[in-house]
Amino acid sequence: MLSSDNIEVVRKANVFKEQISEAEQAIIEQRVQLKQQQVPKKIFFTLSSAFLLNAGKQFAEFQRRSQERKILRILSLYEYLSREEVQHTLAECNEDEDMSILKFTEPDYLPQLRKIIAQTYRTVVGSRRFIKVKRGGGGGKENNFLYIE
Repeated sequence: MLSSDNIEVVRKANVFKEQISEAEQAIIEQRVQLKQQQVPKKIFFTLSSAFLLNAGKQFAEFQRRSQERKILRILSLYEYLSREEVQHTLAECNEDEDMSILKFTEPDYLPQLRKIIAQTYRTVVGSRRFIKVKRGGGGGKENNFLYIE
């Protein structure tokens, strides 16, 4: 194993004006090899992967906050919309909130959107189709299934 004490030292007044000899080049290569042995590569990769993992979490948190801000802005304009309707429209418009707002001004868009969202809650049991219906108010049955022909 090499140590810095065992490697010869060469001193020059100006390194850039003079050519490097083969012996000096060998000394440089020995010092580079010594430094590579001293710095464990595993630590470097562990630190870089930890940095990337943290950066990924930060970016995910940024995206979550950004979407939440967009949803609140759209809900402040259209109070009768649900969060799910706004989220679906944002996804459809590639997270462009201005385009989403314009979509809600189209006359047929909202009924079509509500139909699409309702179909995501549809479950098929045997050959009959059922839709999950949420009913509030007394009776104790809040989740019922409605048969549809």
